[in-house]
Amino acid sequence: MSNDAASCPKANGPPFLGDHSNTNFSALPAGSLRGANFEHAILRGAIFVGQDLTGASFHKADLGPSANGVVDFSNANLTTTCFIGARLEATDFTFAAMTCTDFSGTSLLKAQFGPQQTINPGQDCRTLFVGSTLAVDAIALSNWGKADFTDAMFTGVSPATFSLAGQDITGAMLGCTTFTTPPAPGCKAFSAIDFTGANLTGVDLTGAVLVKAVLNRAALNGAVLSRADLSYATLTCARFYGLASNSACTPKPPNSVTPNQGAKLIQATMPYADFSFATVDYAVLTGANLSGGVFTGTSLQQASLEANNGVGAATVLGATFTGTNFSNAQIDLVQFNNVILTDSKFTNASTLKGTTFTGSIMPGADFTGATLEGVAFDAAILENAVFANAKMPSVGSGVTFSCAQLGGATFANATVPAASFAAAIMPPGPPGTTPPAPCCKQANGPAWCGTNNATQQAYGPVTYPVLATRTNCPNGEMAVCTGTQWILPQWQTNLCSRDRTTQTMWAPPDCGGAPGENVVFKDLNLKQCILNSLPGKPAEVAVTTAATLLSVSCPNRGIADLTGLEQFTNLTSLDLSANQLTQFALALPQLQSLKLSDNRLTSLDMKGLNSSSPVRLEAANNSLSAVIGLESINLVVVDLSYNQLTSFDLPAQAPSLTYADLSNNKLTNVLNSSSQNLDAMTPLAYLDLSGNSIPTVGSVAAIAGSSSPTLLSLFLACNPTFQCSSLGLTGGASPAQALMRSSCADYNPQNQSWIVLTNPQCPIGGRQRTVRAPSGRTP
Repeated sequence: MSNDAASCPKANGPPFLGDHSNTNFSALPAGSLRGANFEHAILRGAIFVGQDLTGASFHKADLGPSANGVVDFSNANLTTTCFIGARLEATDFTFAAMTCTDFSGTSLLKAQFGPQQTINPGQDCRTLFVGSTLAVDAIALSNWGKADFTDAMFTGVSPATFSLAGQDITGAMLGCTTFTTPPAPGCKAFSAIDFTGANLTGVDLTGAVLVKAVLNRAALNGAVLSRADLSYATLTCARFYGLASNSACTPKPPNSVTPNQGAKLIQATMPYADFSFATVDYAVLTGANLSGGVFTGTSLQQASLEANNGVGAATVLGATFTGTNFSNAQIDLVQFNNVILTDSKFTNASTLKGTTFTGSIMPGADFTGATLEGVAFDAAILENAVFANAKMPSVGSGVTFSCAQLGGATFANATVPAASFAAAIMPPGPPGTTPPAPCCKQANGPAWCGTNNATQQAYGPVTYPVLATRTNCPNGEMAVCTGTQWILPQWQTNLCSRDRTTQTMWAPPDCGGAPGENVVFKDLNLKQCILNSLPGKPAEVAVTTAATLLSVSCPNRGIADLTGLEQFTNLTSLDLSANQLTQFALALPQLQSLKLSDNRLTSLDMKGLNSSSPVRLEAANNSLSAVIGLESINLVVVDLSYNQLTSFDLPAQAPSLTYADLSNNKLTNVLNSSSQNLDAMTPLAYLDLSGNSIPTVGSVAAIAGSSSPTLLSLFLACNPTFQCSSLGLTGGASPAQALMRSSCADYNPQNQSWIVLTNPQCPIGGRQRTVRAPSGRTP
């Protein structure tokens, strides 16, 4: 990669211009080469061993090998020495002392730095590899925090051979300054790389590609991940601020030297990323895409998700925020519409302006002491929500609760000068109270008005707000609501449906009814896991309860039999990773996310799953030779790596598939008789076919080589008979991003271009089949 725009500072020492090949500069007096000018000089085979080259300039010098040997800088002092644009083929820097040395714009693929380098921190400067090309292991990880790799391109980044798990690279500069589609070559590609327990304090990963990266328990205090792609990444128990971590996280992330610096994730792309139990306090998430993400137990205190400086608010479509702490977070105008916010917290004097929660499922949400200005809770599930001491000032239309389910909610001591409760469901206390109500008296404990479908948590009557001004009451009157004005007549209305048909919004509980039929489980581990997830820890799971649950998560529980799960007909998410299952064929018509990795599966039938909504399937590390019924679902994400598959029909998934990991199988074909290439797979962004025996996937030029490609990540390593030329992609100085990552091209530093290979490369150990650790979500 050239860097013609950059040049070395003017060297004021002795000039050595022209041809000085094979010259032994070590024989010159010590210190005589400080500030020496070697710009454009021919220095092939020259020897600089032990010389002090402080401030010397080798700008665009030829430091390649001669017939006598390589250029040797062993033990040289390279303080502020500049090599911008120099030819450094096979140059030897072993044991050289580097302080603020500048290698910007050079190719270092064949340069030798030895196993451990001496890179010293400078005064307000670093050793620069800006825009350079080098192997990812050329510089020891212990030196990454002292160097600047901005826009540098690493080669050899493969999950099979490279890991940052447990490493400390505090302060490393790994960002990208040129944002293009596909990402510029200098945007670090760390897809699927393991960062578990790594110390990434203050690391700059601007624009980095971290698709499916594993950052569990990583320390990311002050890290910069703006514009980074963290799609499908896992960040369970990661810490972005402070030294404290969620009590569920063991072991803890490593300590940070600057714990109280918040991270920047401005405009980061993070769909389907898992931030469970992570500490993301004080992070800047303006413009970030959090769609489909999982934030169970996550702390987002003081974080900023709202618009700023012309960048829009964060997108949270389809995300899950169960038990998430948003206390004092900046979330003005963020649209939390139709997301899950069960037991989320917006307390400690949080101020929300223009935030919308329309249609969201948020029982148990806590807004104690919050100020709500123009906030919309229309059609939200707010049973057992807490609005105690909340303030709802007269701003715009005020706070709206139209058609919201507010059973068991409390507005004790709330200040509500402006709000609308039109057609809201607000059941009062049991008979004999004022107003009379249909809830049930209990001999011990509070009145019972119903059970939330999402959590199975019982709720009681509403603690009504004391109003000072007229508002829209649930019964349709405009008044200072009191008594029966809080009750929706017959619990029916036509205000809550799009076509204005009358709906029954709530039904009183059966105060004398007998318990319903219970689900019969054959596996006690499965039964106990589900019981433990239900409030109150009941002894049995009623069939009616099973039909209302939306999610079951039971990884790593020793489960071998799924009998009983057929009753959970409304499940949208099921996680049974790291168990002892041998087959799966359940009919779950609403299921959109199925996690079965690290089991013993030999049979997997998908015909009974959701046929209309996008489906995500993770079934890696099993013994599957085929998967039945994939053609009947809209597969968006699939991970079937480390199985026994011999064929897979990729074109059949063309309309919906965005991510596919089929690595380390026995595949010989991924096409079909009517589709000899992948051109129709326009949504596909990530495809890993490494470790198979595939001869071709046909041309991918339409989706990877166009001016606006969608396929950015393609991995083909260790397919010994694969014909790289069949991809239809050309090399050169700026080839397709997919080609550079495919192992079907190699970088030639002499002409600074990529050469298409005959067959893909195979890193040492790349075809070894290893049984991966269970992928259960136990932190």
